[in-house]
Amino acid sequence: MKITLKQLSLFALLALFLSIPAIANAAVYFMENTEPRYTRPGLEKPCYVKGYNFSQAICDTMNKVGKDECIEDSKSYFKTCVCDTDKYKWDAANCTNNQTLSGKICEGKYDTCKCDAKYRYTSVTCPSPKERKGATCREQGDSENRYDECVCPSTYDKACPAPQTGVGTACDGKYQSCACPAAWGTCSQMGPGVGSTKCESNSVTYYSTCCTCDSYEQYLSDANATKYENCQCNDTYRRASECAAGWKVNQSTGRCVPMTCGESIDALFAADTAKKFNAYGVYKGAALSAKTTLIIGDDVTNGNTSHFINKTVTSGVNFAKQLSASIPMENAVKTKCTVTPTVKVTTSGYSGAININSVKLTATTLTTYSTFKCTNCTIDVSTWNSYGVTHLLYSASLPNNTGLKVNFTSALTIDSDFASLGYDFTSTSGTMSIWGGSVVIAGRDSNNYGTARVSKISVRGTAGFQYYNIHATNSYIGLSAANSGAVWKTVVSLYDSTWWLAEGTNYNRYMYFGATSVMGNTSTGGGNTGSNAHIKTKSADFKSIRYPLTLPNRITDDSYWVNYRSTSITWMSRAYSLPTMSRSTTSNSGIYYDSNVVADREWYYRERDCFLGICGSWHYSWLNCRTMDLVGSIVRINGDSSSNLEWNCVYGGTWHPEYSNVCYKCKYNIKTENN
Repeated sequence: MKITLKQLSLFALLALFLSIPAIANAAVYFMENTEPRYTRPGLEKPCYVKGYNFSQAICDTMNKVGKDECIEDSKSYFKTCVCDTDKYKWDAANCTNNQTLSGKICEGKYDTCKCDAKYRYTSVTCPSPKERKGATCREQGDSENRYDECVCPSTYDKACPAPQTGVGTACDGKYQSCACPAAWGTCSQMGPGVGSTKCESNSVTYYSTCCTCDSYEQYLSDANATKYENCQCNDTYRRASECAAGWKVNQSTGRCVPMTCGESIDALFAADTAKKFNAYGVYKGAALSAKTTLIIGDDVTNGNTSHFINKTVTSGVNFAKQLSASIPMENAVKTKCTVTPTVKVTTSGYSGAININSVKLTATTLTTYSTFKCTNCTIDVSTWNSYGVTHLLYSASLPNNTGLKVNFTSALTIDSDFASLGYDFTSTSGTMSIWGGSVVIAGRDSNNYGTARVSKISVRGTAGFQYYNIHATNSYIGLSAANSGAVWKTVVSLYDSTWWLAEGTNYNRYMYFGATSVMGNTSTGGGNTGSNAHIKTKSADFKSIRYPLTLPNRITDDSYWVNYRSTSITWMSRAYSLPTMSRSTTSNSGIYYDSNVVADREWYYRERDCFLGICGSWHYSWLNCRTMDLVGSIVRINGDSSSNLEWNCVYGGTWHPEYSNVCYKCKYNIKTENN
């Protein structure tokens, strides 16, 4: 019978191969036409001849693997196909515990044994509070059983209708217990709030809002309240809604509290229907351009002097004095405004006239220009630069009329016209510089002296003091406080005033005196500056000091020094005494006599050229000065009285061979005119 390739199935072909013995050089022919054909090329090759007839592809069709390999032409051939026992190991005998055989089969063994899909619940896929129940199944490698059920515990049976909320975690929308919202309260004190929602839980009633009214008091009675408002949810509680004049409602307590001065003035202006105070404004640090009168009721921390230009600025205390108290609010202002306010000036640049009264000013740096007028003010600054016309005035009729002062820690520079009446100037370490304009500083009167107690004071130009005590550690007259630069022609007038160079045991003070300067009261040149002028050292009381200096012969204080400075020469010379003279004339050139100093008409004299060490001499016998070349000066170096005087020449001079008390061979060869 003729069998064609098309008629031969794969399994028939395999059966044919399995049933034919391996015969050397045997061949199978498939007849489809008249020409024979091999089952695979190379049937005559060694692997085939030896019985290696199976390829892995053929073994795969049986879910097997090739065994006993022969490699030919880089291809593998096997003698037989066998099951992989490591893979096909499952059968009914070992696939138990509700597992199911599945997958591929090899000689009755399966490659898979696993739980059915219904066993899908593990501790991960069935999270708490649910529980796993029912039949179980465990696959090889599992650490726990798998279940076919995942259900909520029977205790989760509460649906919790609103406004209740469930306690804990829900299980399929149900809870073990229900409760009212935690933020709700029982409102046991004042009851529920208006429109509150109610919630019942465990026989207790809770409310969404409680009646609080924190600033209300039960049955409140306030003596200063004129009206009350009741709590909306409990009318037994109330608070003040309006207060008597001078009082305001404290929003946190609901009671009436006193207004400040500024608040009471604000309230007065707000109630001013007649517009009596329409031009007034309460200054709080912001510019009030539409107002011409600024009232400072309370302290201001951010003042700007440019806000005060061409306005009337006064304290609430002074404003209150002007009110008639005919209405309650005016009376309240008079009651509340009793303390002088302080304005801390943070910005002081401006151009224009400023007029302030009864206010305290503080600043780090205060700079005033144009016209600055302050009546009954106190000024406390680090630095004040007065570059305009300044008037510090006292008025007994205005508030803040005691303890007027200018206190500065660093510097007070007066560089323009300056007038002060009734003010003290104090600084423990600062410098008071009077450098420009006409300056007059006075106490209130002969019974109320003013005081300047400063570390340094420098006067250049003209300055007058009346009813005043000046205490300075270092004084610079006609010089800068640095004792350098130009020497200024300076006149310091002392009208019933005292410049203290020694006070008690404190006498270690210095005065630096510039050439062409006058201080105190001199009867020759410069005019009379008062009958009661004093320049006090430890043991002497000068009437005046002038260039050339006039000093009394009673100075015996060796610890007191005066520095003298001319335009060309600067040195320091100790004050000394001269013998008592009997001449009555006061017209000798270079001699300055002040009959007001002592009654016994002692002579107090110095000649400019001689005293300053510039070449010249004074003739001891004739009490006059003459210009001499190569002549030095003399100075007392020892002795405390006219009967025990020792003299010596200074600046390298030597005694004159003819005149025993005249020095010559002066170190400096400078001529000056006699007076």
